[in-house]
Amino acid sequence: MRLLLSAMVLHLLPFLTALQLLGWNSAFGQILVLASSNATLSSLSVSDYSISPAFNANTTNYTLIVPYSDSSITINATKAESKAKEVTGTGEKKLNVGSNPFSIVVTAEDNSTKTYTITVTREAVSNNANLASLSVTGYSISPAFNANTTNYTLTVPYSDSSITINATKADNKAQVTGTGAKNLNVVGSNPFGIVVTAEDNSTKTYTITAIREEPTFSFLVVGYNISPAFNLSITTYTLTVPNNVNSITIESTTNGNISFVGVGTKYLSVGENPFYVQVNNVEYLLIVTRQAEGVTLSNNANLSSLSVSGYNISPAFGVNIINYTLTVPNNIGTITINAAAADSKAQGVIGAGAKTLNVGSNPFSIVVTAEDNSTKTYTITVTREVATAVATQSVEPLQIYPNPTSDQITITSDQWNAVGAGSARPSIEIYNVNGALVGAYRIRPDGEMRVSQKGVFNTPLQGNTINIAHLPAGIYLVKVGNRVAKVVKQ
Repeated sequence: MRLLLSAMVLHLLPFLTALQLLGWNSAFGQILVLASSNATLSSLSVSDYSISPAFNANTTNYTLIVPYSDSSITINATKAESKAKEVTGTGEKKLNVGSNPFSIVVTAEDNSTKTYTITVTREAVSNNANLASLSVTGYSISPAFNANTTNYTLTVPYSDSSITINATKADNKAQVTGTGAKNLNVVGSNPFGIVVTAEDNSTKTYTITAIREEPTFSFLVVGYNISPAFNLSITTYTLTVPNNVNSITIESTTNGNISFVGVGTKYLSVGENPFYVQVNNVEYLLIVTRQAEGVTLSNNANLSSLSVSGYNISPAFGVNIINYTLTVPNNIGTITINAAAADSKAQGVIGAGAKTLNVGSNPFSIVVTAEDNSTKTYTITVTREVATAVATQSVEPLQIYPNPTSDQITITSDQWNAVGAGSARPSIEIYNVNGALVGAYRIRPDGEMRVSQKGVFNTPLQGNTINIAHLPAGIYLVKVGNRVAKVVKQ
């Protein structure tokens, strides 16, 4: 029997060896489970980041972008099959600038493998040290903000002792210092630097210079005009009141924290009453003269002369004429008004001296204060001509209506009929007060309009009507042929 069994074993040995290789356990006499080939992951991630696309066991390639400030990442992975032998490629990974591919390899129980790849792009260091916005709360800086403009100014009244600077960085990886509340410690220039530090540590400095105005102040006598009008550089003033006035009130005004000494109610004796007002260690003298009983104060508030240096006002000066006009060429930017009171006891004349002219109408008032504090106002209206030859041409017979207007104007002129049938009609040109051509039409013989300045007017001419609604409000000159008229755009 033993010999028979031995022979059978020897005969079956090759077959048993093959079964053993396939999982047959000859010692226990049972078949084992085949080795697993599952080399997938159940999860894959990078700490503090989201890979793209979202993890899927069947997707093997992923990407991720990190800022330059991150020089390493941590890769995490979990195998889907507990019998898988190992997962390599996880843990902390150092990053170079640019592309960094990392392989995560899963080895299954049967030694098969699957590779997942995460490509991490580390951004280059940023040198963007620009601002996206810069402002001061409650004020407009000059010039308007531009990322490439680094110097700005603003003017604040003396009463404002601080400002708040606001800034937004153009690159969220940059840092900004110098914003927030700022004290204006000095009258005059207060420069503040706003520094932007880029990711690469390069810097750019924007500067806002806040100019705090000088403190201003004045004093006045309630109900009266002192002579001369208050001026910081003038320290002596006079005022005459009738006998029935036995007191006055001196008041002060200021735009800052300035101390006044000597203001308030003051009682008057007949004759001169000197009062001293002290402001910031400067002493101002006001001499108030109370007339004796029975003395009548003069109410003569007339001028004895009124003129403009180098020009003749119209009409010629007359003591009882209060309104005058004068036209000067465009190249004249200033004039000097001269005036003298008719009564030596008049308290003063205000409004004479050098005057700056704008193009167009410039009304100037000259006020005379009589001894009894009554006043009279003379007015000179100076017209500075427009800087263009059209301003000297004839303005008749050309009519524009409605005038003023907010949109359309209709033009009537003898120039429309100045040419024969079939001939080209004169052009229509519109100038602003600075003499610049802002629009022009060329009119064909059949009356059809053609725009000669592209983009200025795009509304068809209907009869003699033009739409000027697009023009800014102001004064314009309309020229038809050799005729010119003024139109006011509201």
